[in-house]
Amino acid sequence: MRWTTGQTRRISTIVDFFLPLRRPRRKKMISSTVPTMAPAAVPPEAGVVTNDLDLLVDELVRLIGDPERSAALGKAAREHALACYGLRRFLDDWDALLGEVAA
Repeated sequence: MRWTTGQTRRISTIVDFFLPLRRPRRKKMISSTVPTMAPAAVPPEAGVVTNDLDLLVDELVRLIGDPERSAALGKAAREHALACYGLRRFLDDWDALLGEVAA
């Protein structure tokens, strides 16, 4: 996806507008990706991964207006990330591989 000047300016304006609304100790992340498998890797209950700027903006506005949903998405995203990419998963996979090689 190629970003036009208008799209870049729009997201920059939105981020500049909402940054002052950020509360201390609450970390939120909104990002955009180029086409990858990321949308398939993130379950719907953990948030939205898209390169569609309009969808991204709509979701950002919804999350700002619904702190409970925002917290639920954050919790689900953390649980998913730890289960799929955390240290425990890595160590378990590594032990299994070493067990196969050593057998």
